Amino acid sequence: ATRLTVLFLLKGLLKISLAPSGIAADVYVDGALAAAQVAAADVFVAPGPHTVEARNVTDPAAGGNYQYADKSVSTTAFAAGTRAVVLRPVKTWLTGTLSVFCQIYRKTPADDAQCVASADGNPLGTVAAAARGTFTLPTGGHTVAVSLTGASASRWSGPVSITANIIGGRTTNYTARF
Repeated sequence: ATRLTVLFLLKGLLKISLAPSGIAADVYVDGALAAAQVAAADVFVAPGPHTVEARNVTDPAAGGNYQYADKSVSTTAFAAGTRAVVLRPVKTWLTGTLSVFCQIYRKTPADDAQCVASADGNPLGTVAAAARGTFTLPTGGHTVAVSLTGASASRWSGPVSITANIIGGRTTNYTARF
Protein backbone atom coordinates (compact mmCIF):
# COMPACT_ATOMS: atom_id res chain seq x y z
CA ALA A 1 0.00 0.00 0.00
CA THR A 2 1.40 3.30 -1.04
CA ARG A 3 0.81 6.21 1.21
CA LEU A 4 0.58 9.71 -0.31
CA THR A 5 0.92 12.90 1.66
CA VAL A 6 -0.24 16.26 0.40
CA LEU A 7 1.88 19.16 1.56
CA PHE A 8 0.84 22.77 1.08
CA LEU A 9 3.64 25.26 1.55
CA LEU A 10 2.04 28.63 2.08
CA LYS A 11 3.98 31.59 0.79
CA GLY A 12 4.65 34.81 2.64
CA LEU A 13 3.87 38.27 1.29
CA LEU A 14 6.49 41.04 1.23
CA LYS A 15 4.83 44.46 0.97
CA ILE A 16 7.76 46.52 -0.31
CA SER A 17 7.69 50.31 -0.39
CA LEU A 18 10.17 53.14 -0.92
CA ALA A 19 10.62 56.26 1.19
CA PRO A 20 10.52 59.19 0.80
CA SER A 21 7.46 59.36 -1.41
CA GLY A 22 8.01 60.35 -5.02
CA ILE A 23 10.99 58.08 -5.68
CA ALA A 24 10.96 54.92 -7.78
CA ALA A 25 13.42 52.06 -8.19
CA ASP A 26 14.00 48.65 -9.66
CA VAL A 27 13.02 46.26 -6.85
CA TYR A 28 14.94 42.99 -6.49
CA VAL A 29 14.21 40.07 -4.18
CA ASP A 30 17.10 37.65 -3.67
CA GLY A 31 18.88 39.10 -6.70
CA ALA A 32 15.96 38.64 -9.10
CA LEU A 33 14.07 41.61 -10.55
CA ALA A 34 10.59 41.73 -9.00
CA ALA A 35 9.39 45.09 -10.39
CA ALA A 36 10.93 47.84 -12.53
CA GLN A 37 10.79 51.54 -11.57
CA VAL A 38 8.02 51.33 -8.97
CA ALA A 39 7.35 53.05 -5.65
CA ALA A 40 5.88 49.89 -4.10
CA ALA A 41 5.48 46.18 -4.88
CA ASP A 42 3.83 43.12 -3.35
CA VAL A 43 5.91 39.98 -3.80
CA PHE A 44 5.00 36.43 -2.67
CA VAL A 45 8.02 34.44 -1.49
CA ALA A 46 8.80 31.14 0.19
CA PRO A 47 9.08 31.27 3.99
CA GLY A 48 12.56 32.09 5.23
CA PRO A 49 15.23 34.80 4.93
CA HIS A 50 15.29 37.13 1.92
CA THR A 51 17.24 40.12 0.65
CA VAL A 52 15.22 43.02 -0.76
CA GLU A 53 16.98 45.70 -2.84
CA ALA A 54 16.19 49.02 -4.47
CA ARG A 55 18.50 49.66 -7.44
CA ASN A 56 18.65 52.48 -9.98
CA VAL A 57 16.66 54.81 -7.70
CA THR A 58 15.13 57.77 -9.55
CA ASP A 59 13.40 60.94 -8.42
CA PRO A 60 11.75 63.18 -11.03
CA ALA A 61 12.14 66.15 -8.65
CA ALA A 62 15.95 65.77 -8.38
CA GLY A 63 16.75 67.91 -11.43
CA GLY A 64 20.41 66.88 -11.21
CA ASN A 65 20.75 68.39 -7.72
CA TYR A 66 20.88 65.07 -5.87
CA GLN A 67 20.75 61.32 -6.36
CA TYR A 68 19.93 58.27 -4.29
CA ALA A 69 22.19 55.30 -3.58
CA ASP A 70 21.02 51.69 -3.95
CA LYS A 71 19.54 50.22 -0.76
CA SER A 72 19.45 46.64 0.51
CA VAL A 73 17.74 45.12 3.56
CA SER A 74 17.40 41.61 4.92
CA THR A 75 14.05 40.31 6.11
CA THR A 76 12.30 37.06 6.95
CA ALA A 77 9.02 35.90 5.44
CA PHE A 78 6.64 33.61 7.31
CA ALA A 79 4.16 31.14 5.84
CA ALA A 80 0.80 32.86 5.25
CA GLY A 81 2.25 36.03 6.82
CA THR A 82 2.69 39.57 5.57
CA ARG A 83 5.92 41.50 6.14
CA ALA A 84 6.21 45.25 5.47
CA VAL A 85 9.60 46.20 4.03
CA VAL A 86 10.42 49.91 3.71
CA LEU A 87 13.52 50.80 1.71
CA ARG A 88 15.01 54.21 2.57
CA PRO A 89 17.82 54.98 0.10
CA VAL A 90 20.40 57.58 1.17
CA LYS A 91 20.23 60.93 -0.64
CA THR A 92 23.51 62.38 -1.88
CA TRP A 93 23.50 66.07 -2.75
CA LEU A 94 25.40 67.03 -5.89
CA THR A 95 24.78 70.80 -5.72
CA GLY A 96 24.28 73.63 -3.28
CA THR A 97 23.35 77.30 -3.54
CA LEU A 98 25.56 80.37 -3.50
CA SER A 99 23.73 83.52 -2.41
CA VAL A 100 25.55 86.75 -3.32
CA PHE A 101 24.50 90.10 -1.80
CA CYS A 102 25.71 93.14 -3.78
CA GLN A 103 26.59 95.99 -1.38
CA ILE A 104 27.87 99.18 -3.01
CA TYR A 105 28.57 101.90 -0.41
CA ARG A 106 27.57 105.47 -1.25
CA LYS A 107 25.76 104.46 -4.45
CA THR A 108 23.06 106.95 -5.44
CA PRO A 109 20.04 106.23 -7.63
CA ALA A 110 21.80 108.16 -10.42
CA ASP A 111 24.80 105.78 -10.35
CA ASP A 112 24.83 102.95 -12.91
CA ALA A 113 26.56 100.07 -11.10
CA GLN A 114 25.73 96.47 -10.35
CA CYS A 115 27.63 93.31 -9.41
CA VAL A 116 28.69 90.55 -11.78
CA ALA A 117 29.42 87.22 -10.09
CA SER A 118 31.56 84.36 -11.40
CA ALA A 119 32.74 81.04 -9.98
CA ASP A 120 36.00 79.40 -11.06
CA GLY A 121 36.19 81.85 -13.96
CA ASN A 122 32.71 81.01 -15.27
CA PRO A 123 30.06 83.77 -15.25
CA LEU A 124 27.12 83.20 -12.93
CA GLY A 125 25.05 86.33 -13.46
CA THR A 126 24.38 89.95 -12.58
CA VAL A 127 23.08 91.10 -9.19
CA ALA A 128 21.53 94.55 -8.75
CA ALA A 129 22.94 96.85 -6.05
CA ALA A 130 21.42 96.19 -2.60
CA ALA A 131 19.94 92.92 -3.91
CA ARG A 132 20.68 89.22 -3.57
CA GLY A 133 21.27 86.74 -6.39
CA THR A 134 21.26 82.97 -5.95
CA PHE A 135 23.19 80.51 -8.09
CA THR A 136 23.40 76.70 -8.12
CA LEU A 137 26.92 75.26 -7.96
CA PRO A 138 28.39 71.76 -7.60
CA THR A 139 29.42 70.83 -4.06
CA GLY A 140 32.98 71.62 -2.98
CA GLY A 141 35.31 74.61 -3.02
CA HIS A 142 34.92 77.36 -5.62
CA THR A 143 36.76 80.62 -6.25
CA VAL A 144 34.01 83.23 -6.34
CA ALA A 145 34.81 86.64 -7.82
CA VAL A 146 32.49 89.63 -7.93
CA SER A 147 33.19 92.75 -9.96
CA LEU A 148 31.21 95.85 -10.81
CA THR A 149 29.75 96.72 -14.18
CA GLY A 150 27.92 99.79 -15.45
CA ALA A 151 28.79 103.38 -16.42
CA SER A 152 29.62 104.36 -12.81
CA ALA A 153 31.48 101.14 -11.87
CA SER A 154 34.92 102.80 -12.00
CA ARG A 155 34.04 104.90 -8.90
CA TRP A 156 34.59 101.83 -6.70
CA SER A 157 37.58 99.51 -6.39
CA GLY A 158 37.30 95.82 -7.13
CA PRO A 159 36.88 93.02 -7.87
CA VAL A 160 36.45 91.12 -4.61
CA SER A 161 36.78 87.37 -4.23
CA ILE A 162 36.56 84.50 -1.76
CA THR A 163 36.88 80.73 -1.75
CA ALA A 164 33.40 79.44 -1.01
CA ASN A 165 32.71 75.92 0.19
CA ILE A 166 29.40 74.84 -1.33
CA ILE A 167 27.62 72.28 0.83
CA GLY A 168 25.06 70.01 -0.83
CA GLY A 169 21.45 71.04 -0.28
CA ARG A 170 22.48 74.17 1.66
CA THR A 171 22.94 77.87 0.94
CA THR A 172 26.31 79.59 1.32
CA ASN A 173 26.02 83.38 1.74
CA TYR A 174 28.53 85.95 0.53
CA THR A 175 28.31 89.74 0.72
CA ALA A 176 30.33 91.53 -1.98
CA ARG A 177 31.26 94.94 -0.50
CA PHE A 178 32.40 97.82 -2.69
